[in-house]
Amino acid sequence: MVLGCGAHENPAGILLKVVKDGKPVIASVTGTEQDPQVWSRQVALLREAGVLVAASNAHAAEFAAAMVS
Repeated sequence: MVLGCGAHENPAGILLKVVKDGKPVIASVTGTEQDPQVWSRQVALLREAGVLVAASNAHAAEFAAAMVS
């Protein structure tokens, strides 16, 4: 997810509307605490829902590749 000006006010909330129970979800969040969406708030929402939040998009891709191989 990308935070900042022009991004949805709560992108984690939108993503979580389509997350299915039992299906693994991997995400990375690009932004800062100063963004209107507040990075830590978005990460907390995702983690509370069971989403694996990777440190970067590269790590997210590595996790996803490991899950399917």
